Amino acid sequence: MPAVTKAPAETKVLVTGVNGYIAMWIVRYLLEQGYFVRGTVRSEAKARPVLEHFKEYHDNGKLEVVAIPDSTQEGAYDVFVQDLDAIIHTASPVHDEPGEPSAALQILKSALAHGKNLKRVVYTSSTGAIRRSEVVETSGPITKIYTENDWNDDSVELVKKLGKDAKASDKYQASKVYAERAAWDFVKAHEAEISWDLCALNVGFTMGPFLQNWKDPSSFNWTSKFFYDLVFDPTPKSKSLLETSNSSIDVRDCALAHVLAIQKPEAGNERIILVGAFIITHDWLEEANRLKGEFKFSTLSIVPPYPEIQKNYSPLYDNTKAREILGINFRRAEEMTRGLLEDYARKGW
Repeated sequence: MPAVTKAPAETKVLVTGVNGYIAMWIVRYLLEQGYFVRGTVRSEAKARPVLEHFKEYHDNGKLEVVAIPDSTQEGAYDVFVQDLDAIIHTASPVHDEPGEPSAALQILKSALAHGKNLKRVVYTSSTGAIRRSEVVETSGPITKIYTENDWNDDSVELVKKLGKDAKASDKYQASKVYAERAAWDFVKAHEAEISWDLCALNVGFTMGPFLQNWKDPSSFNWTSKFFYDLVFDPTPKSKSLLETSNSSIDVRDCALAHVLAIQKPEAGNERIILVGAFIITHDWLEEANRLKGEFKFSTLSIVPPYPEIQKNYSPLYDNTKAREILGINFRRAEEMTRGLLEDYARKGW
């Protein structure tokens, strides 16, 4: 299978949505290994924080960031894929309705037409494309273990049936199914013409430290805000929320997996689930309380654990491929929690 075999210093990688939570870590690891990185953002304003954070690499000519205001436009990526060895596509707009997700396909169309040296496209998908998150088993531990062979057809059917009245979570998860399936269908339809292959990474609930210069929690991405509200907001939490299963991955493991996915020949034409920690929501709170003595916060106070929380631990996803193909040794909940608390303390909150 194709993979990027050239030395990193001779390799060019495009990372879309480069200002994102996961993408910033991907860029960091690529730059640290010596790769040239071209990132995309939606506006020049979104490029500035990225260039400031990685100023040394930008000054040395190892990083450039380009603005693509409308990634759904035909040919939006044409100019930017011509000299690439690999693409890591993390930017995936949400679609509520069935049909061709044009933003997800435009980069593949450009890669087909202009990616003469391209070897690997890594596509960031979601565990939402595998399993409907609202499925709850009420009679004891979860028994179904989901693999890369599973697809979340439940959310797709609910969106088709209910349309705008479908839950926001189902619309989001259905959009992930539409987009990933469209990518695989495109590769299959053009397999005789392309010299590169596709790897889809189905990412779980992503937690851990952040590289963005967020001024306060109102700027957080969704998962970081979830953790912040859980651990620091004294508003009482519902028992059902605290007992909800979370199949999570540390953002650093997630980013490293994307880099390894362009390097490992065996990752070609694979879906790979990225889930490391199998926990319930209340575990984040317990870990924060256990670690709080290590940190000094100026304005924040960690909420005490809740009593009598039901804990039925069963893994939802089989992460064998991630461990065996990519070689990921997943961080546990303690390391994810420590990383976030370190960020808050460092900012003087």
